[in-house]
Amino acid sequence: MEAHITSICKAANFHIRNIGSIRQYLSEEAGAQVIHAFVTSCLDYGYTILGGLSDKSLLRFRWVQNNAARLVTLTH
Repeated sequence: MEAHITSICKAANFHIRNIGSIRQYLSEEAGAQVIHAFVTSCLDYGYTILGGLSDKSLLRFRWVQNNAARLVTLTH
């Protein structure tokens, strides 16, 4: 399962980096929609499949989710 968690987190972080490069050109609402479309949906998919895992394993999803939230609100 660790390989699957790694691949989901890598894909989500890839999208976060790409969205971060164009974030200055998007309104806050548009940025939130793009984040939801690419990142949150990927994480939701991972959460439903990996629902019974320990908190340690799911902590990586929370890190990605926090990074996405920072990108939406433009805080660092």
